[in-house]
Amino acid sequence: FYFRCDSINTTCRPKQTVTTAAAPSPIPYCEDFESYNRNSYPPQWNKLFSDSYSSDIYVYDNSDIHSGSKSLRFKNYYNRRDYAVLPDFEIDSLNNLAVSFWLKTYDETSMTIGVMSDPNDYNTFLPVQSFTSDNAFGRKLVTLNSLPGDARYLAFRSTAPNSFCTRYLYLDDIYIDTVGAADFRIRSRSEERFSRNAE
Repeated sequence: FYFRCDSINTTCRPKQTVTTAAAPSPIPYCEDFESYNRNSYPPQWNKLFSDSYSSDIYVYDNSDIHSGSKSLRFKNYYNRRDYAVLPDFEIDSLNNLAVSFWLKTYDETSMTIGVMSDPNDYNTFLPVQSFTSDNAFGRKLVTLNSLPGDARYLAFRSTAPNSFCTRYLYLDDIYIDTVGAADFRIRSRSEERFSRNAE
């Protein structure tokens, strides 16, 4: 059988609607942003900015989506760095997690996935892998290993180029599970779904 994360079936993780600090989230974890209103932000996530000028991160509904009707939009400007920090997970360590997500970037912008020890301090961000512009949604898969013991939070960092223009990045369909237990794949191009083949 399969665990799925898409706009129809999100049984791998119940959507949380609380606005206060949430309990640690279970693994597997998925987020497709479909249950949030436009211009909102997942309440169990945190967001940080190296400079708040012209920067923001929010759920958006336009043509820049991988599946469903919404994605997470990063609005960035002139070498600013913006951070979307995921919630704590019900695990002892982030090591041996596999992270799958869909990403669309524009105009020399970049996205870096990393880890943090403090979800409120972007100075604790430790980069793991970076992705540059491709102007179309592409699926990314990152395996976490050899991380320091105090790395407790996954985070996505967007970086804009040295240009006085607003830049955008789009993140969609995040799926996280443990390495070895997860077989990340798209069941078919027509369905565009993440699945995990349970052993």
